[in-house]
Amino acid sequence: MCDFGRDGRPSGAHGFFFGLCCHTTATTKIPSSLLRFSTELLPLVAKLATDLVVETWVTDGGCGKQETKVVEEVQTTTERPPETENEIVTLLKRAQAAGIAPHILTMSCRDYRRVTGKNGETDFAKMLTLTRDRLQSEVSRWLVARRPSASGRARQVVVYGGALHNDLYPAPGDAPYAFGRALLAKTKGQYLEVDLFVPEYILGDERMAAEPWFAAFRAGIKAGDALLIRRSQRSYIIVFPAAISGAKVEEH
Repeated sequence: MCDFGRDGRPSGAHGFFFGLCCHTTATTKIPSSLLRFSTELLPLVAKLATDLVVETWVTDGGCGKQETKVVEEVQTTTERPPETENEIVTLLKRAQAAGIAPHILTMSCRDYRRVTGKNGETDFAKMLTLTRDRLQSEVSRWLVARRPSASGRARQVVVYGGALHNDLYPAPGDAPYAFGRALLAKTKGQYLEVDLFVPEYILGDERMAAEPWFAAFRAGIKAGDALLIRRSQRSYIIVFPAAISGAKVEEH
């Protein structure tokens, strides 16, 4: 489903970013994009990828009140259900078992101070900027890593995280937080953006409904079928089938 090269094979170092969206406590009974990526797409990616960077932070509790407050506020704002953390661990383990080197992000005490506002609250604009910078840096690091990959292949880096930082065509307000264009240039055009969506998560979401591709989604989605939307040669959307095969897909 993804164009990895003219002959179907990758050439040279690539940067891939798989985005997930809108998995919150309100949708815990519906399999997430993260879980479906781990079970359905990772086996295909494993044939090509050498490294997997996952947008998740390591917290060790050693940075005092600032760390505790940032972690709590991020969890409250994103409404990520507890099982998301287990799904991330599962993804990292499955990647390693498939011969892909997994990598996650680290956050220093200095970083916690950087994203803390004057009144002690978390500055989410700074948090998004930090996340963009760390993801871009981590991808760049492994694209040019001198040590050979476990498979002996040229570096093929997959990044998995929220469907924002990877954007090649971000909304004006999101542009400062996106690394898509920078990595497209760094990889000399060998960058592929693939956003993954679960239909039950985005139906009824006002922000999603404002996306240019949403009309194509509404026109093309059918219960039990996946949908591929091509935004450009380097940018695609995959909408997974509804969780229950044959179920009626409706706005709610």
